[in-house]
Amino acid sequence: GDTFGFYQLSGNPLLISDVFTDVDTGNWVSDPVAWAVQNDITNGTEKDKFSPSQDCTQAQILTFLYRAAREEQAESSAKDMELAVEWAREKGMIDDSFDGSTLCTRATAVSYIWQAFNKPAAGVPASFTDVEDNASFAGAVSWAVGQEITNGANADGTMFLPDKICNRGEIVTFLYRAHNN
Repeated sequence: GDTFGFYQLSGNPLLISDVFTDVDTGNWVSDPVAWAVQNDITNGTEKDKFSPSQDCTQAQILTFLYRAAREEQAESSAKDMELAVEWAREKGMIDDSFDGSTLCTRATAVSYIWQAFNKPAAGVPASFTDVEDNASFAGAVSWAVGQEITNGANADGTMFLPDKICNRGEIVTFLYRAHNN
């Protein structure tokens, strides 16, 4: 159900807007941020900032995915990024050409999420004018649309915009939907 931007680690539930000055309650990103913080998937970029509009790197999304996939609840640590890259390499998500500082595009984001979920069957192919049927990420896009993780990124929904860079708010929203839809 909807959490309306509340999260609770212990004690009374906190409004995410009381934690981060840049995440308004009821905003599209407030529930995903609250979920990500509560589940130790990510935290702020500063004590009182989440920075939802900050570009997300490939190392960051892999770290979020790794933390979301771990069996046991573990406290986030600086070592998680190394562990996440190892995990992604073991799963065949990345190879030796991986550069964690590369910014994460929409195509890369849905590809990583789809692979983290062990490449489930997509169902009906998504029809976007900018996603070729034989694109390496086409199956991931179709699955993500079918799971209501994302949809078209332009005004009329006809384009996926695979090369558009994702920000931290968009990435936690994709992950929130992937784990809760």
